[in-house]
Amino acid sequence: MPFGEVQQSLARGVVDCAITGPASANSGGWPEATTTVLPIALQLAINGYAVNLDTWNGMAPEDQATLQSAIEALSAEIWTYSEELYEDAMRCNAGEEPCTHGKPYALKEAPVSDADLATVAAAVGEVSLPIWAEQCNAVNPGCEAAWREAVGTKLGL
Repeated sequence: MPFGEVQQSLARGVVDCAITGPASANSGGWPEATTTVLPIALQLAINGYAVNLDTWNGMAPEDQATLQSAIEALSAEIWTYSEELYEDAMRCNAGEEPCTHGKPYALKEAPVSDADLATVAAAVGEVSLPIWAEQCNAVNPGCEAAWREAVGTKLGL
């Protein structure tokens, strides 16, 4: 279902629930038509920065170090901002302060059970990851294998 149709569908009872991040739900007005939030993540997102190897090798070592340091700092800032945005959106959706980036609502937070976490783990392993891997492997045939070796084993995937 297109994101822009979810809020109306929730309000009209066409759908009983929907999955998105708390900031997206807030900006889309989903809490206007819902009562409860289940605070677990379901989706994978991957960002990457690349430099052509010939370009990299043509850079002075101090320039490589400067660029590497800047990318590491940017990555840390993105993680920090993502966590802050998540926490702020959860507060906003629950009507708690401080609510700095969204609109306050009054959602109740449902407790997360072991069964909920198992369902999410299965969805990530059986749906999200295979779809991503197919797309990644289409660009680079060794993509999935390299990701599983570097990251997947740490995540149990």
